Amino acid sequence: MCLQKQAKQSQLALQQAEQNAFNLLSKWDDDEQFTLLAKRKLTLSNEAFAHYRDVHCQYFKSLGGGAITNALEMRRLTCVTKLNYRQADHLGHELSDLNLKNK
Repeated sequence: MCLQKQAKQSQLALQQAEQNAFNLLSKWDDDEQFTLLAKRKLTLSNEAFAHYRDVHCQYFKSLGGGAITNALEMRRLTCVTKLNYRQADHLGHELSDLNLKNK
């Protein structure tokens, strides 16, 4: 199924964006206590997003009503893909103006 592949690709893009965010925070030119706090909060944010995405996309799937199972799954996968890419983009923009160390 093509949508399954797209959902997997979007998950990989999200994981890359999350890793990039951690890498940028490691280069942040601020006190280590703030870097560690930001990394902990990023981890919590990533977990909350994954939970939100899963629940929201199940809701979106349910809006298909009595459609056949494949159509319902297509709705869910489309939702997952869109939200993953949106979150990956959001993570990139959040740290775009972070003051980095000169190393």
